[in-house]
Amino acid sequence: MLPSPPQPEQRSISSKEYQCTICPKKYARRDYLERHALNHGGPSSVCPSCGKGFARPDVLRKHQTTTCTAGVGTPFFSSTGSSSSASTDRISARKRKRRSSETLRGVRTPSTMAGHVTFIDPIGTWNGDSRGIQPQVTDAPMSAVSTSTTEWSASAEDVNLLDQALPLVTDGSDHLQSDLPDHGGTTVIAGEEFNWNSPSQTGDNMDDLLSWLFNPSPETSLLSTNQHNESQPLPINSDTVEASEVLLSPAPLRHPIGMGISSQAPPSRLRSTYPEPYIAHVPPTSPSYLIYPNLTERWSVWSPWQAPTKREILDEDARNAMLDLFDDNVKRELSLPSFSLQQMRLYLELYFMHFAPLYPIIHYPSLQYRRLPPDLLLAMICVGTAFANDSDGLEMASKLHRRLRTRIFETVEDEPTTSVASLQTILLLNHFARSYCSLKQHDIAQIFHSPIINLARQSGMLLPDYDRQLKSTLDDPVACWLEWVDEEERKRLGWFSFLMDTENAALYRGFLLIHCYSISIELPAPDEVWDAKDPLKWNRSLLNSSRPPSFRHALRELAGRGSIAPNLTNFSLWILLHGLHCVQWTLLWRDLGDLSMVHVSKITSWKDCLRGSFEAWRNHVEDTIRPQMLTLEHPMFSAAIPFSHLGTVLLLSDTEQVRIFAGTKKITGRPISPGEWAAANVYVNSWAKSQDAAYCCHSALQLLAHVFRWSSETRFQITSMVPWCVYVATLVVWSYGSALDGHDTLQAPFVIISPSRTSTAKHNVRIEPSLARKSALEYLDDVLSCEHPFALHQVKDKNKCAGIIAYTAYLAGTLKRGVMDECRTVLLGLLTEHV
Repeated sequence: MLPSPPQPEQRSISSKEYQCTICPKKYARRDYLERHALNHGGPSSVCPSCGKGFARPDVLRKHQTTTCTAGVGTPFFSSTGSSSSASTDRISARKRKRRSSETLRGVRTPSTMAGHVTFIDPIGTWNGDSRGIQPQVTDAPMSAVSTSTTEWSASAEDVNLLDQALPLVTDGSDHLQSDLPDHGGTTVIAGEEFNWNSPSQTGDNMDDLLSWLFNPSPETSLLSTNQHNESQPLPINSDTVEASEVLLSPAPLRHPIGMGISSQAPPSRLRSTYPEPYIAHVPPTSPSYLIYPNLTERWSVWSPWQAPTKREILDEDARNAMLDLFDDNVKRELSLPSFSLQQMRLYLELYFMHFAPLYPIIHYPSLQYRRLPPDLLLAMICVGTAFANDSDGLEMASKLHRRLRTRIFETVEDEPTTSVASLQTILLLNHFARSYCSLKQHDIAQIFHSPIINLARQSGMLLPDYDRQLKSTLDDPVACWLEWVDEEERKRLGWFSFLMDTENAALYRGFLLIHCYSISIELPAPDEVWDAKDPLKWNRSLLNSSRPPSFRHALRELAGRGSIAPNLTNFSLWILLHGLHCVQWTLLWRDLGDLSMVHVSKITSWKDCLRGSFEAWRNHVEDTIRPQMLTLEHPMFSAAIPFSHLGTVLLLSDTEQVRIFAGTKKITGRPISPGEWAAANVYVNSWAKSQDAAYCCHSALQLLAHVFRWSSETRFQITSMVPWCVYVATLVVWSYGSALDGHDTLQAPFVIISPSRTSTAKHNVRIEPSLARKSALEYLDDVLSCEHPFALHQVKDKNKCAGIIAYTAYLAGTLKRGVMDECRTVLLGLLTEHV
């Protein structure tokens, strides 16, 4: 006979109970008890509107959004319309319940205290409206001073001191302490101080950072303010020291005896990493523009410039040093004509002609007065082979880069903090393997990308040198000049690491390792300083040039206002564009991975702002920079304009799904399963009906029109990113047209298909490039004739895009690069799918 089930009164709630030591309440879980224990302490959070105290921040947020009267009887952040009687009754019931519970706990609210309560709100200001506080995000938000359960008052003079003082904490007694280095509940994110206690910020997440980025204060100009603050050195005198001592003194604070001021410090993982000593609201200034005085008079004996003896950048000694890096077998291969001294000099010139204008990380004018390491010279030569019409040299460079990469990583075993030259070498080699080598080497370069970026971060290349001092004697012009060159190359290496990581994430959808919020070095020096031919011109240009603005503030101005700081160099503009791509990568995956944690309207608004930022950047380059250039040959225009169009394409579509839908066999080196293709099919057919798809396809069409109108085989090969941008844009246009109008056979007279006699391919495809380009331009003119991107779906024959597919496949076939060979195979598969 089975035993009878226990009665309800006999059942135990939990096998283990946790009892409160202050009251008789019991809980089944320890975290419930810990949360309950907060109610016995004093309120650590205070409502800035009505002054009520709360023990837990979540209760404070709930109070602000529901029951806060804001002094006039209207709920905090409520709508302007009148609420129903049922809602009023529920709010009143919650208020009565909270008051009764506070009375039972013996908690005194500010409304029951005598006197006047003064609160400091660093984020918002009261505008007299009963709906609440209007947020005002400023350049450097003030730190909030948290209060305890009792009130405290401060005069106007005291408030001014509080706005500048370091945070104050208590040790449980009546004595105040001011030695907390974490700014009392304030942490520095993106170069500004975010108050984690403020009710207008919901926590440590990307939403707060994106809101900060896209919503700058309309009253102040961050670029002008930041440029003024950073251009002027901080005066260091007795008055400053006395003022700082006054700020640190707790004497001006008046509080009731026996009651302290509690500090809400952020978790240790969120605290600022600025070095000690650090004064709140004053960012530490890098001394790179301050350690070089005016040396024109001192160096007057050198004018006219008496240059020391110049040396060849690449001579027999340098070539022999390169040969000594390898064993006898490699030495014999390097002795071939494709790597003779004359050919090496040719490759080096091609490096400075095609690669250096886009990535100026090696200082060319000073190379004749210094000697580069042989492995760095060889890495530059390998990159130069990609722009030469020499297949033997490119094949030899593909073999050499692996040995050089292995050699660099072997040195890391002995010294984890790598030198600037070693990092320049390995970053150039990885870019070369990823962009110009075979498909297998491209995949291997993707594997090595993460440790290389981490190596750069561990070596401190993303941080400014706060303790930098002038080491060379001022009587030696060349020594001072070369010392500045070393520091500038170090800074530019940090930016080069950021560019390579952003391009890897944007183009190939890798994982982003360096976020734009985590890099804090200055923008590169102006061109007139970087291009100076001798120390006298360098020193004169350095003193006369203005200091560039902060990268974070410049990015915020571009993303939030669509404005660009004046007099930015091409390299700085290139960095800003990569900053926008960094944000679009974050925003895209924030959208794709969202679980209804952020309202769709907020993400849509952020996307619209970022799409406008790409357009503003592009208009600035085309209207301001392009007229100053006599030709479009400069890589800044041939690569940057398509890359800015690609930003909108990547922002509004999941290009991985589009590539799978088009029939690619591998993504990031792994094969695609049939289930992934089915999921991509569902995604593309759903995406094509959205407004995002219309804007995305319109930007892809503009990208193709820009490239095809000036394209030639030579210009198409200048940069590594333009072919990939065209490939992605072509697949987006084809996917959009096929999803709305159905698949087209893509049969055209300029595409000649014949049976293949080899086992690797089913068909041989021959494309007549001139006719394919003509058909592509006619298609682009017809589709782009619509008045607005929203009207793109009404254009007829959107799916008849054989011209752009054939011409893109032809251009990809002229490159002889591994990753583009796979792209060509996918495009030819679209042309021969219905054969």
